[in-house]
Amino acid sequence: MRSTGWLAATPIEFQDTLLANCDFGHVDSGTQLYMAGDDESDSLIGIAAGRCSVWLQPNNDVARLIHIFGAGGWTGDLAALMGGPRRVMIKTVGEVWRFRCLKPAIQATTTSNPATWQWFSLLFSRNFEIALSAIDALLSSNPEERIAKTL
Repeated sequence: MRSTGWLAATPIEFQDTLLANCDFGHVDSGTQLYMAGDDESDSLIGIAAGRCSVWLQPNNDVARLIHIFGAGGWTGDLAALMGGPRRVMIKTVGEVWRFRCLKPAIQATTTSNPATWQWFSLLFSRNFEIALSAIDALLSSNPEERIAKTL
């Protein structure tokens, strides 16, 4: 977690604080970490090992694969930090080891040290860049290119 992705780009003190407030666990293959529309925006999830798929399901329509991410990726930031329902479904692809930081721990961190918001802002920014890349992939008219960009 400290060598790749968002957390690697943050100061060691922030990494220590965040990881100390996380629980670490195993998740079986094919498990839904959360569903689009869930009101349980209670946590930020970081993938230590394994891969997860991101599915968009607007208006309870058919779910569509939009992205796959692995170790070093974090999800749940928008709902956990901003509130509101989950916007996408996250499902494991194979076995996953994950860190989970519950919302009260995040709030305690930002309350005790407001400067930590800059590191959560970095997560928002990185995930926004990934979302733009996913849009680019989905807009490709060539199906082979679309699949390659999604993976």
